Amino acid sequence: MQKILVKLTVLAMAVFMAAPVWAAKDDDNKDGKKKLGESAMVIEKSFELPATITLTDEQKTKLAAVRTEFEPKVKEVVKKMGEVLNAEQKQARQDALKAGKAAGKKGKELQADVAAAVKMTPEQQKTHDELTKELKDVNGKIREQISGFLTEEQKTLLTAKKKKKDA
Repeated sequence: MQKILVKLTVLAMAVFMAAPVWAAKDDDNKDGKKKLGESAMVIEKSFELPATITLTDEQKTKLAAVRTEFEPKVKEVVKKMGEVLNAEQKQARQDALKAGKAAGKKGKELQADVAAAVKMTPEQQKTHDELTKELKDVNGKIREQISGFLTEEQKTLLTAKKKKKDA
């Protein structure tokens, strides 16, 4: 009988210790959406349109064609960007992002904190800058292609989002 009590106590302790971990996993995904990795988020962002823009079936087909054409290029650049930092720098980056977001920082302020924590070598910085420019160029081509099949009203909604973001 005593062996059973010991086993039940150990099992109960294990459940109580694991409960916060399970709760944290549930909190991360409260909205029911699948959490994407950082690379996948960058790729998705390249093809994202504001929720205020409703595409026709024909436009959805054209967007899918643009995605098919450009997604491999975006993936390639994102993959190269992921190879610029070593494991220690990647960890420092994650820690700085987490701390900055917890402190309510956004945009350039958050980027500056992350850059300071990562401490890239001049060679890494040069490679990173080149890849960032390459990604911006590809994203510009994607936006150009998408703008080609949007209506004037949809283009207005698209530029309104950009202006709001820039403000």
